[in-house]
Amino acid sequence: MGAKGVGSNRYVDDYVLVAANTAEAYRALGVLAHCLMDYGLSLNKSKTVFLSAKHYRDYVASQLGGDDAEAAKLRKIDLKFDPYSDNPEADYDSLVETVETLEVRQLLNRELEKALPDTFLVTQIGRTIRLHAPAVALEIAATLLKQQNLHAFRSSFSTIMRGVANLRGDGRFAPIHEGVDRLLDQVPIHSAHLLKADTSLLHYLRCLRFQRTPARANFVSELFDKTQLDAVRRACIDCWREWSDAVAFNHLRNRWQQLSPECQRLYWLASFRFGDEGDKARQQAKRAIAQYWELGVELPFDERRDKAKLATLPRGTEPRFAAVFARWAKGAGDAV
Repeated sequence: MGAKGVGSNRYVDDYVLVAANTAEAYRALGVLAHCLMDYGLSLNKSKTVFLSAKHYRDYVASQLGGDDAEAAKLRKIDLKFDPYSDNPEADYDSLVETVETLEVRQLLNRELEKALPDTFLVTQIGRTIRLHAPAVALEIAATLLKQQNLHAFRSSFSTIMRGVANLRGDGRFAPIHEGVDRLLDQVPIHSAHLLKADTSLLHYLRCLRFQRTPARANFVSELFDKTQLDAVRRACIDCWREWSDAVAFNHLRNRWQQLSPECQRLYWLASFRFGDEGDKARQQAKRAIAQYWELGVELPFDERRDKAKLATLPRGTEPRFAAVFARWAKGAGDAV
């Protein structure tokens, strides 16, 4: 590298190439790529980042622990609240008071100015969002869910969505639920690329299940029809279940045999939300579940025809999984 006129430094496993301008930086990367090729190696594009001198200094300072007092305090907060401690209420109030003393919005804006935001700091902000007053929590959520900011914080997408889901599912934040819903409905419009990853999509769907809107209903319906992933389909069914969406339920009812066993079981659980229609749907599918929900470890005998033979076997009288699940679901129809 030195023979080609490229200045570089090494810090453990990190290599830093120093260039006078962007054009020179691209030339240095080209030289590095050719050098690596000679050894059968290639450049890891996902870990290659261009930084200005200022941003690089900020990055080094953060890595060396050069945070200001606010950032350092937020980093050190232990968010593992134990409700079974000797003084759970006092512990929780103390945690809330600590968070309220921090200028979280200023910290968030400071991270947005960096070329490489501090992932852990953003994660802590997402985790503490429900410890703020509703108005402040809505401001933080709005900042996190803006198009350019969500892209900048994409490595913390799952944590951000968990924080927003906590807000949306907490009755104390009911005054801001409508505002949070509007922010969430904009995500597929301006940041659809972030929902390509299955994990991110599942976290996003978890936020949608609390309230039905026309935009969400359309998004979930199209997603269910297009996706081949069973986990995503189950998340869609869970949204319909929480919304008590009778149209979607009827759509599933007519395609019940085409669903995977896992989706069928969630559909069965959802049926308890639909009164008489749900009762009829379960009655319609009752005979088929014994076959569809087999685990593959059952004894090869028919429960009715071979009842006498099964009675002589050690595991012959054990109930089949379908019967156990149906009995459990009857009492767990409102389970989360």
